[in-house]
Amino acid sequence: MPRHALNRLPADVLDFNGALARVRMACGFAEKGSARSAILKRSQLYHLRRFALLRIPLPWGQAYRPPGMARALA
Repeated sequence: MPRHALNRLPADVLDFNGALARVRMACGFAEKGSARSAILKRSQLYHLRRFALLRIPLPWGQAYRPPGMARALA
């Protein structure tokens, strides 16, 4: 079976499920944002909290720029 190199593992949590969000954070996931009114369930809209686990976490507050992009933005 071939192995795939995953760099980012995404996970979404419904906004009312605070316990699962705490479990995700305890496992090393970082909250990346939210999606407002993303899920329609039983005729009601719910928000999603977006989490991700990165293979190589970036330093806090530093945005990722592909090689060569820093020169283009300067």
